Amino acid sequence: MISFFNLVKSIDTNVVKIGFYGIGPTEIRLSFICYNLFLATVGPWSIDTSFGPMSPIDGIVIVTLGIVLITFLMMVWTEGRRLAKEEALSR
Repeated sequence: MISFFNLVKSIDTNVVKIGFYGIGPTEIRLSFICYNLFLATVGPWSIDTSFGPMSPIDGIVIVTLGIVLITFLMMVWTEGRRLAKEEALSR
């Protein structure tokens, strides 16, 4: 959904944006590298939760998905309002 939203927005604004809030593909790759180095040096470990054993990456993924979903909905909302204002001005 985010890729499609980016495509539509880039067609409308003629600006291609691949990073959001200072986080782009390179930062995501670096975080994966750091986590893999951590696992290689310390080893895998898990935390017992009420949902069962979870690794730290499980918690990070759950929190990240929540943040990405909320951010995506906010971007869609603000972009929709901007487009509605542009359409009202063009009439």
